[in-house]
Amino acid sequence: MNARVIVTAIVFLPMVGIISSVVMAVLPILPGVVDPAAAYPIVLILSIILALPAAIALSGVLMRSRFANRRTREEAPPALRYDEGRDERPVADRDEGKGKSVR
Repeated sequence: MNARVIVTAIVFLPMVGIISSVVMAVLPILPGVVDPAAAYPIVLILSIILALPAAIALSGVLMRSRFANRRTREEAPPALRYDEGRDERPVADRDEGKGKSVR
């Protein structure tokens, strides 16, 4: 599954809650609304419809930092670069058998 789809799914439900809360808070103020609780199904459907594009847009913003920090292997500093054949063990483990003190 694509990472952006996962982030969108995680962000979608809180967006539905926020949008429905805002709409339900504004309903009693609007003229002509006699019973705001009776409008709850309409508000829920409206908030689901509005939350999907908002969650997609917000997931794009959240994913931007993930991809902005990516570098190619050549641009990465040598300490962060993985070169094939390089010994990845910590220095203490490499020098144990040689009788060297690492400190």
